[in-house]
Amino acid sequence: TANDILPTKEVQIINGEGKTLLPGLIDAHGHVLSYGLSLMQVDLNGALSEQEAVQRAIDFEENDKDSQWLLGRGWNQVLWKNKQYPQAVSLDEYFKNKPVWFKRIDGHAGWANNKAMQLAGIDRTSVSPDGGEIIRDAKGNPTGVFIDNAMSLITDNIPKTSSKEMQLALVKAMRALAKVGLTSVHDAGISSENIESYKV
Repeated sequence: TANDILPTKEVQIINGEGKTLLPGLIDAHGHVLSYGLSLMQVDLNGALSEQEAVQRAIDFEENDKDSQWLLGRGWNQVLWKNKQYPQAVSLDEYFKNKPVWFKRIDGHAGWANNKAMQLAGIDRTSVSPDGGEIIRDAKGNPTGVFIDNAMSLITDNIPKTSSKEMQLALVKAMRALAKVGLTSVHDAGISSENIESYKV
């Protein structure tokens, strides 16, 4: 029948070379902004030493010099030979004037440099809050690691994500999602501010 006749004009034939072809995939429950923001942070997952984590931060910052803070996530001292928590001093050598804050892989600890601690007013006299701990050296000085509720001593000083940063994060996320074949994402639980950023 006429309906069985394939179009002959403006047809583009693509050689799939035997690969699998799927229709555009749709994620029914995504957190696009959170994903985008994670792409704007140093990925420390799988770093096998404190030095490797610091080097990843140095490499990342080469393309991120305009940000107010250097943020990251994923360090895990259990993977390191010495199994010891990281130290602010390791970051201070390379990041003297930019505050740095890296969350541990499980989100229950954070690693700050001295600039971040200065902005937060943290020193040897600072008291650990209930449900948290400021890790200290043998002399009682904060080492740069904050556990659980103590993390807010640092994170309360990190500026709120601006509209411009939100828009950049959304674009980064959507490009990364499209790259792996996702053509649509249903965003799960977003704010009015987030919606406005989508509209721009």
